[in-house]
Amino acid sequence: MLQGTPFVPLTRFNHTLVMGGLLAGVVLWVPVFLVFRGLAGINRTRLRERIAGSRFAKAIGRIPLVSAVGKAVQAISSALPSAG
Repeated sequence: MLQGTPFVPLTRFNHTLVMGGLLAGVVLWVPVFLVFRGLAGINRTRLRERIAGSRFAKAIGRIPLVSAVGKAVQAISSALPSAG
Protein backbone atom coordinates (compact mmCIF):
# COMPACT_ATOMS: atom_id res chain seq x y z
CA MET A 1 0.00 0.00 0.00
CA LEU A 2 2.52 2.63 1.08
CA GLN A 3 5.44 0.94 -0.68
CA GLY A 4 4.28 2.46 -3.97
CA THR A 5 4.75 6.01 -2.71
CA PRO A 6 8.08 7.64 -3.56
CA PHE A 7 9.08 8.33 0.07
CA VAL A 8 8.60 4.92 1.71
CA PRO A 9 11.24 2.97 -0.28
CA LEU A 10 13.83 5.55 0.79
CA THR A 11 13.31 4.58 4.44
CA ARG A 12 14.52 1.03 3.65
CA PHE A 13 11.75 -0.32 5.86
CA ASN A 14 12.34 -4.04 6.25
CA HIS A 15 9.64 -6.39 7.49
CA THR A 16 12.19 -8.83 8.89
CA LEU A 17 13.49 -6.15 11.24
CA VAL A 18 9.99 -5.48 12.51
CA MET A 19 9.28 -9.17 13.04
CA GLY A 20 12.64 -9.69 14.73
CA GLY A 21 12.01 -6.80 17.09
CA LEU A 22 8.54 -8.08 17.87
CA LEU A 23 9.83 -11.60 18.51
CA ALA A 24 12.64 -10.31 20.76
CA GLY A 25 10.15 -8.18 22.69
CA VAL A 26 7.75 -11.07 23.20
CA VAL A 27 10.51 -13.47 24.26
CA LEU A 28 12.18 -11.02 26.65
CA TRP A 29 9.03 -9.57 28.19
CA VAL A 30 8.55 -12.22 30.89
CA PRO A 31 12.19 -12.42 32.07
CA VAL A 32 12.55 -8.63 32.17
CA PHE A 33 9.23 -8.32 34.01
CA LEU A 34 10.31 -10.87 36.63
CA VAL A 35 13.73 -9.26 37.12
CA PHE A 36 12.30 -5.79 37.65
CA ARG A 37 9.55 -7.15 39.90
CA GLY A 38 12.28 -8.69 42.07
CA LEU A 39 14.25 -5.45 42.06
CA ALA A 40 11.15 -3.54 43.14
CA GLY A 41 10.72 -5.95 46.05
CA ILE A 42 14.35 -5.46 47.07
CA ASN A 43 13.85 -1.71 46.88
CA ARG A 44 10.78 -1.88 49.11
CA THR A 45 12.37 -4.11 51.74
CA ARG A 46 15.99 -2.97 51.89
CA LEU A 47 16.76 0.25 50.10
CA ARG A 48 13.81 2.54 50.78
CA GLU A 49 14.79 3.42 54.36
CA ARG A 50 18.44 3.92 53.43
CA ILE A 51 17.50 6.26 50.61
CA ALA A 52 14.96 8.16 52.72
CA GLY A 53 17.55 8.63 55.47
CA SER A 54 20.28 9.95 53.19
CA ARG A 55 21.37 13.57 53.32
CA PHE A 56 20.39 14.04 49.68
CA ALA A 57 16.82 12.84 50.23
CA LYS A 58 16.47 15.01 53.32
CA ALA A 59 17.71 18.05 51.38
CA ILE A 60 15.22 17.36 48.59
CA GLY A 61 12.47 16.96 51.21
CA ARG A 62 13.15 20.47 52.50
CA ILE A 63 12.10 22.01 49.17
CA PRO A 64 8.62 23.49 49.79
CA LEU A 65 7.01 22.07 46.64
CA VAL A 66 8.38 18.58 47.27
CA SER A 67 7.26 18.78 50.89
CA ALA A 68 3.73 19.80 49.89
CA VAL A 69 3.47 17.00 47.33
CA GLY A 70 4.75 14.49 49.89
CA LYS A 71 2.17 15.57 52.45
CA ALA A 72 -0.60 15.35 49.84
CA VAL A 73 0.48 11.84 48.84
CA GLN A 74 0.55 10.75 52.49
CA ALA A 75 -2.92 12.21 53.06
CA ILE A 76 -4.31 10.41 50.03
CA SER A 77 -2.57 7.16 50.97
CA SER A 78 -3.95 7.25 54.51
CA ALA A 79 -7.47 7.95 53.21
CA LEU A 80 -7.46 4.93 50.89
CA PRO A 81 -8.39 1.51 52.29
CA SER A 82 -5.32 -0.63 52.70
CA ALA A 83 -4.98 -3.63 50.42
CA GLY A 84 -4.39 -6.93 52.03
